[in-house]
Order: sequence, then C-alpha cells, then structure tokens
Amino acid sequence: MSGLARCAWLVVLGVVIGAGVFDLGRRADARIITITECLADELSCTGETLSLAYCRVADVSPDRVVLQGKGWKVEVVGWPPDELPGELALGKVSVQGPWLGGGRLRADRVMVHRYRRLKEVVGVLVLLIWGVSVLRFGSRRLRDG
Repeated sequence: MSGLARCAWLVVLGVVIGAGVFDLGRRADARIITITECLADELSCTGETLSLAYCRVADVSPDRVVLQGKGWKVEVVGWPPDELPGELALGKVSVQGPWLGGGRLRADRVMVHRYRRLKEVVGVLVLLIWGVSVLRFGSRRLRDG
C-alpha cells in the first residue's frame, strides 16, 4: 500500500473516531444533569441522582462534607464515617446520590481519590514517552522507505 493510501486511511479513521466521540458527548450531555442546573432550578432536580466526580473538599465535619467546584459549593450529607476524607493534599473525591435541594446532596456512593494528582503526572509522562516513541518509529519508517 502506498504512502498516499495510508494517509487516506488515517484521515478516514480519524474522521470516524472524531464523529463517534462527538456523538457520544452529545448523547451524554442530553442525559446527564449537572450541578449548575440543579443550583439554578432546585425544584426540578429534587430527587434526581447526581454524580459529582473528582471534586475538591472545602470542609469536613463529622456529619457533612462540603465540596467545591468552579462557582459552586455543595453540602454532602450522609457521608459514611469510615470513608471521610482525611489527608487530601493530592486527592479528590467523587460522590453520587439524590439531590435534596438547598445546595445539599445525600451520599449514596462515595470514593476518595487520594493520589489523583500523582496519577495525572504519571499519565502525562507515559503519554509523552509513547508520543516520542511513535514519532521516532514513524521517522525511521519514512527515512528507510
């Protein structure tokens, strides 16, 4: 297969993958209720299940946890005592549960991501190494014919 045919296949593959990602995002956006929508219209969200992923903890007390994002704060009640976040210098938390209104969410499922920042750094390093390897391989293949 010639180099031009390979490039054409890569372009077609890129368009198909891009269209799939765009369609998936559009479908997810139509179904997922966001925290900003619930803070803007509390009554329509009451009882709806929300998922807050990788949020920063603003405050911790024995009966509640306050999560903070860009332009919002949410009080999470019913956080399991054995899952209360302690040292979170490198971590984030995720929580899922029904919206109670009044800026509150009941925690049905929680997860503490203690090493989130460390995982991001390692992921970026692996991606850079992979990218350099692919570029070196491609340049050798083009140079050698």
